[in-house]
Amino acid sequence: MKRTIRSARAALEQATPELNPEMFRRRTAEINQATAKATEAADSTISRTFTNFVTLRDEILVDACELRDGYAALIQEGELGNLSAAELHERFQALEGQKRALVRSEQRLEQETDFVAHIEEDPIAWVDETFYAKYPDITPDFSF
Repeated sequence: MKRTIRSARAALEQATPELNPEMFRRRTAEINQATAKATEAADSTISRTFTNFVTLRDEILVDACELRDGYAALIQEGELGNLSAAELHERFQALEGQKRALVRSEQRLEQETDFVAHIEEDPIAWVDETFYAKYPDITPDFSF
């Protein structure tokens, strides 16, 4: 019978008083096998997300340093009087645009962190909710 791992655990728990030890062992083994596959899927997702996280974090660090240097250069050139007010304003607006883009990237990074935390909180529930509840055809097939 196709069902989520959570549903299989609940069915096993409900039937436990009536099961002989061999039936209990077999059903537990089925659940453990499905749990192992679900954990592998969750771990794989976390691994891919972490790789993206590191790449994005590195880009953010480079962009933040460039932004800091851009502001410092703008201040220095403004103090030296090398720029007109219009040029100063134009470069300041460009830096503000870069800052907004940096904030958006930081928000994406935070979303990635929250996503991984959600998976790590309960990987089996995440797989049940994300895949098995939505796509019955890939839901594990249990003998009970």
